[in-house]
Amino acid sequence: MSLATGLDHVGIAVHDLNAAAGEFEALGFQVTPTAPHLPGGITGNRCVMLGHGYLELLAVIDPAGRSATVEKFLGRYQGIHVITLATNDAEAAGKRLGREVIRSERPTDVGVAHFVRVVATELTPRLQLIQHLTPELVWRAADCVHPNGAQALAAVVMTAEIPAIAAADLARIAGRVLVPDPEAGYALRLGIGEVRVLDDITTIFPGLAVPSQPFVAGVLIKTADQALIGRTVSAAGVAIRFIG
Repeated sequence: MSLATGLDHVGIAVHDLNAAAGEFEALGFQVTPTAPHLPGGITGNRCVMLGHGYLELLAVIDPAGRSATVEKFLGRYQGIHVITLATNDAEAAGKRLGREVIRSERPTDVGVAHFVRVVATELTPRLQLIQHLTPELVWRAADCVHPNGAQALAAVVMTAEIPAIAAADLARIAGRVLVPDPEAGYALRLGIGEVRVLDDITTIFPGLAVPSQPFVAGVLIKTADQALIGRTVSAAGVAIRFIG
């Protein structure tokens, strides 16, 4: 099936990879070691792996290197710029969308992880489908245990100047039907996780300023223990809101 089956991960562009990882660790997340993107190793990532889905912190890691893509992301704002949906058949997804199928790899300390991607839109945000060929090298049980009790990537929340158009494009890429979102907007509900395109993201993230549109405002994370994550995040001086 070439359709999107779940919410795979989000890509968070940052200026300083280790500094960003430290901020997530202060919130009670475990962050994986730096892994270069191959080939070249100009950019790299550190990840917050969850039972379902993950957060990818990405940055230029070669002091002598430059990445036009990362520079464009950071030129808009530091934050989430990539929404990646899971598929069981990237080749079929590429044919359905008329887009190139890209074979990529990422080193881990136990082997090289292989995956196949279809980049459906380049920027604002980058939307892509991914098929993991070696998921056992990406999701390892020890990496998915977090002191704050985080379990899964439940949703990505974004807004756009005309939410209906952005949501329709997302639905086309996923091959799925939109439903109304309870907060006014649209939801793309997948087998695991969802993408929400809202008219007003402050209903979820009160007081958050929108730097430019479209804007991926943040994520919702499922936790095993609200009290635990509340204590951990509050200790870091960050406000938290529980939903549902």
